[in-house]
Amino acid sequence: MKIFKQHKIIQIIITFTLLLTNLVDIKYGVGSTSAEFLLIPKSARISAIAGAFTSIADDSNSIFYNPSGMAFIKENTISFTHSSWLESINFENVSCVLPLKNKLSIGIGMDYLGISGIKGKETQLSPIKEYSSYDLSPVFSISYLMNRKLSFGLSGKYIEEKIDDIKANSVAIDIGCLFRNKINSFKTFSVGISVSNICIKKHKFIEIEENLPTKLVIGMSYKPIDDALLLSSDITVMRGSKPFINTGLETLLYRVLFLRAGYKLDPSFENASRITLGMGINIKNLSLDYSYLPFESLKNPHIFSIGYKF
Repeated sequence: MKIFKQHKIIQIIITFTLLLTNLVDIKYGVGSTSAEFLLIPKSARISAIAGAFTSIADDSNSIFYNPSGMAFIKENTISFTHSSWLESINFENVSCVLPLKNKLSIGIGMDYLGISGIKGKETQLSPIKEYSSYDLSPVFSISYLMNRKLSFGLSGKYIEEKIDDIKANSVAIDIGCLFRNKINSFKTFSVGISVSNICIKKHKFIEIEENLPTKLVIGMSYKPIDDALLLSSDITVMRGSKPFINTGLETLLYRVLFLRAGYKLDPSFENASRITLGMGINIKNLSLDYSYLPFESLKNPHIFSIGYKF
């Protein structure tokens, strides 16, 4: 009976993956996309493990990577992230997950990228002026725990980009599925699948419609000795890019200190080091995380996150 149930779950996951693959037209190597800020790492922890978070999805940032992960979160969780990419470019992120009754969980969040002090072009009629721009995306998510091992989730997001007085907006959804099997009291194996930025309303600057960075991600993670070690890997197929793999690990020392590392092949960060590093401290319900991304052509960004369970 137990084997039958496991086979049934595997069939559901395979069917779900095939359905998503057929629903979403993801072509790679066909040019750029808009709203690239959606690809910025949402937290210091996720950045440190090279973004391989699809099958982990165990904090409030799951609403951005795999909304089905919310169903396994048992406490109210909130997270804030700040990173500075250049002196005038700052990224802010906030997310919150609230478990409800009847196996349901909801989440809300926001991405914001602000750029100030941009110098405009000089014309015969007007001098050089400075202007600003911003990108933002509020998100609402819901997930359902089908049984103690399998969950599904859905996120809806509004996306807006503004440059000076020109504005573009669009609407998109994310869909996710997560299978988490606790093998014994120490070992846990997880498989996650998500499709992000499925366009419902196309992004349009003036009269030009642009595609969003839609991506299909299949992730696997394994905890061989409970929270002492976590290994994770994501395979990503993204619009405008060839498939790539990101891998990360996290280890817990003295029940307080987390050390993290990863290796990324994501072409979005082709000018950055392939190796990612970071650390975190957990004190009761409070978590403080940090990661560092060495870039060749940008000011090396420091990413800071703070999380709280209540």
